[in-house]
Amino acid sequence: ALAELALAAGGQVDCPVVEELVLQVPLLLPEGAALDLQVTVGAPDEDGRRDIAIYTAPSGNAGQDTAQATCHARGTLTPDSDVPAATDWTATWPPEDAEPVSVEDLYERLAGLGYDYGPSFKGLHTAWAQDEYIYAEVALPDDHIASARQYGIHPGLLDSSLHSGLTWLDRGDHAAQLPFSWAGVRLGLPGSSQVRVRITSTADSSLRVDIADEYGELVLSAEQLTFRPVDQAQLEGARRPEAGSLYTVDWAPVAPTTDTATSPQLAAIGELTGAGEQFADLGALVGAVAAGASVPDVVVAGVGAEPVPGEAADTVRAVAARALSLVQEWLAAEALSGAQLVLVTRGAVSVGEESPDVAAAAAWGLVRSAQSEHPGRFVLLDLDPADAAAPDWAALVGLGESQVAVRGGRVLVPRLARAVVSAAPLAGAG
Repeated sequence: ALAELALAAGGQVDCPVVEELVLQVPLLLPEGAALDLQVTVGAPDEDGRRDIAIYTAPSGNAGQDTAQATCHARGTLTPDSDVPAATDWTATWPPEDAEPVSVEDLYERLAGLGYDYGPSFKGLHTAWAQDEYIYAEVALPDDHIASARQYGIHPGLLDSSLHSGLTWLDRGDHAAQLPFSWAGVRLGLPGSSQVRVRITSTADSSLRVDIADEYGELVLSAEQLTFRPVDQAQLEGARRPEAGSLYTVDWAPVAPTTDTATSPQLAAIGELTGAGEQFADLGALVGAVAAGASVPDVVVAGVGAEPVPGEAADTVRAVAARALSLVQEWLAAEALSGAQLVLVTRGAVSVGEESPDVAAAAAWGLVRSAQSEHPGRFVLLDLDPADAAAPDWAALVGLGESQVAVRGGRVLVPRLARAVVSAAPLAGAG
């Protein structure tokens, strides 16, 4: 059905050949419920190719919660460069020297492998084997003949045409094989209800499929159809509603604190304007505390990403090494065990479409590991690389967050959010 949808969509935009269609998630129909279906086709590239994607969402959900949309298949369509020609392998039917293959118990055997077909999908009636080919006759039930005219190729007819090749894919592990990808799919004469089929193996778990009508006119050809094993547990997992509940990290705006009565006592390591009393390094702060100075609530330290001579990787290593040394020194300073260290970077994280600074990002990754091992001891603060002005340090550290980013004057913190898989048409879709 997904392949037929792709062919039908391609025919609407003069790209009738399915160059590739990769099936990502099985399309399972929920009991007693309906799904809305959407096929999106992108704008053509310089060679005329178009991207295609096939989505479903719970019925009536369109334009509301796009996180509930599921993408079942993606691929590319191409313009048709060759006109489908009459086939020659049907000239003598059945082919000479072909040996009859019993199909009387075929659907019983397929049921044992996990394929339980309904009546409109039990269309394989006769089959023969000759060398590396299997030939077959396939027909729709009488009550579906009229509906065949509504399709390029009726999904029941196309599925039934593959059945003679399914036994080749049985490797004795009792796992059903489902289509994984189609390549080079070309539609010929539409609306057929009775066809002849030729199937051959092209590679491990892959078939080539040629379908023609009784007069030898091409109905469909697929250069390669690749299968992958799937067990019942995987399908049941895909059927559960929560299976599509994927989450991601969003950066959400928050209002910084304005309560000066609870502002923490700050100290700064290095040159950080307005971040409290300045100390040349952590050792100088520890010495001052040992000499009787009060222990600050929060110590702010910059983790610079200044380039060092050599490759960019050298800068990454240098910045990560400085961050590691600072973290280790902080944890070893027993006099500061009640304080919190805020490590300041610029452009270390991507909160939108921008690319992060690689060296600063490495420092963030290292400190996040330290945060998980020593809860409450470290805060990561990423400032806007386009704004060199000093922030309101007290307001930022007073948020009580372990990770904070400042962009364009906005204060952002990471929050877990449902991943949105948009069911809306792709950019330039027709």
